[in-house]
Amino acid sequence: MTERRWLAWLPLLALLAACSTTGPGRTTLYEDLGGEAGVQRLVAVVVEDVHADPRFGELFVQADLDRLREQLEVQICQLADGPCRYEGLDMAEAHSGMAITPSEFNWFVEDARAAMRRIGISQSVRNRLLARLARLQPEVMRDTAPGELPEEAADPLGLGL
Repeated sequence: MTERRWLAWLPLLALLAACSTTGPGRTTLYEDLGGEAGVQRLVAVVVEDVHADPRFGELFVQADLDRLREQLEVQICQLADGPCRYEGLDMAEAHSGMAITPSEFNWFVEDARAAMRRIGISQSVRNRLLARLARLQPEVMRDTAPGELPEEAADPLGLGL
């Protein structure tokens, strides 16, 4: 399945993740990711991969990678129903002035997905986390005006909207 077609499923995955609950005998996404150690390992690999990804150009060259790792660990912990509470900037504030494009957002998702696959996170757990991360897209890209986007990037999830 092409990446573009896969990304078209993100809204449905987000809806399914929002509807799921953790009941008796069910584990949280945080637990399925391996708890604190699993989230730390995942974030370390994702940050390393994103930093090394030439598609991002200069975006991460000057980034404080330690701070990025710390903030991302707490945020993913919270998104995954772990015990953490993210108290950093909201996503619109954190990405203000960066004009993140749909392509850049999708590259981050691709790198995260590949990292999860590489470290052995099951497809169902990957999909659950990616669905939750997809909900952040409007905030991350808030200051990217539609007129600033190349025509092919105006529909980042490939929904034909």
